[in-house]
Amino acid sequence: MSLSVAQSLQSLALAQALMVVPALGDSYEGKTAATIAALLLMLGQAMEELPGRRHESRRALEQLLRGVEVSDPALALDLDHILAGDSDMNWMARDAVLMGALVEVHAWADRHDAALAARCRDWLADWAAGERLDPPRLPT
Repeated sequence: MSLSVAQSLQSLALAQALMVVPALGDSYEGKTAATIAALLLMLGQAMEELPGRRHESRRALEQLLRGVEVSDPALALDLDHILAGDSDMNWMARDAVLMGALVEVHAWADRHDAALAARCRDWLADWAAGERLDPPRLPT
């Protein structure tokens, strides 16, 4: 039997919480061990949930960038090339390229289009919320 990374992290969290924390009690070390257990549990949960959130964020960013109309011809051409995409690019590289495009569009929008700049900030706020680690839940 093999465990996924998420299951491994959750198992480590439970072992930490059930074996290490009680042995150290209410000391500084015990509280630190409890914090580590909670973080391991949160990371295990994130391993299951973050890929879906990131996919949705990427899709929303691509949609935002596709709807952009900029008066700068060089930026417009760059956006066309970026959105045409490289099918061989992995998701991390694609995210980096799209974020770079967002930086350029947002900088342009700050100078020329307040509504577009607000849409960029809204996307960034949604993206940041999606990257959060949720409070730990005990596995069911």
